[in-house]
Amino acid sequence: MTSGKGKWIGTSKLEARLVPNRDDARQRREALGQSLRRIYQDVVQEEVPDELAELMRKLDHMSEPDI
Repeated sequence: MTSGKGKWIGTSKLEARLVPNRDDARQRREALGQSLRRIYQDVVQEEVPDELAELMRKLDHMSEPDI
């Protein structure tokens, strides 16, 4: 049995599952990738809170070698 979304495989109703065709799977991967890039870009552009920036400065200073 086939549908617009893919092809049914399996010999019984319990075994049957819809296997997406490659174009549908590719389109879903591309849409997911675009969404993840958009979310990541929003996070990257967020400002670092002052408390976290100060903690990072302290940690950087602690890791500097004593000369």
